[in-house]
Amino acid sequence: MHVNQKKKKQLIFVCVCFVVILTAYLGFRYHMNHLTENAEDEEDIISVLDIDTSLVTEIGITGGEENINMQKDGDTWRCVEDDTFVIDKNKLQTFLDAAGKITSKLKIEDVTDMSQYGLDHPSLSISLQWDSNLYTIYIGDQNTVAGGVYYLKINDEDTVYTIENYKYNMLNKTKEDFAAEEETETAEEESDSADE
Repeated sequence: MHVNQKKKKQLIFVCVCFVVILTAYLGFRYHMNHLTENAEDEEDIISVLDIDTSLVTEIGITGGEENINMQKDGDTWRCVEDDTFVIDKNKLQTFLDAAGKITSKLKIEDVTDMSQYGLDHPSLSISLQWDSNLYTIYIGDQNTVAGGVYYLKINDEDTVYTIENYKYNMLNKTKEDFAAEEETETAEEESDSADE
């Protein structure tokens, strides 16, 4: 009977070892498959525009009826149309970060008819300029069938890309989207009290 218990313990030990090794193997395979899928996904990402936004000195945004032109003077941005308008540097930098780095999952080359993508009369255009460099981002129609992506082209290229809806929302800005937050009356009153 003692031999039977010893064999039972050995069998349980071998089974536990087998389960541990099998679990480790399956975990390793899952991890390797996941890494391969991520690498394939990264390969599918197309770089459309990647510029150093710290160089940009002029921004132009045309969307609908509104035109916004901003120029950088030293470290300060100003609105060309309204010198009294105060621009929030953080909001502007967030916009520049979005506009300066654009990726896509779809590239359509050698397009001869931009109207099929709404790029003959874009709904939104953004220009980023410094020195003799000018990049104009044109955004056309939204394709709701393909998950709400928008069609985009850079400058006068004959290549069309798609961008996700969230990226379009990051780029589609009005002048008021860049407005600096006004001080509250309480903060102004405290400042006045401190001066007295």
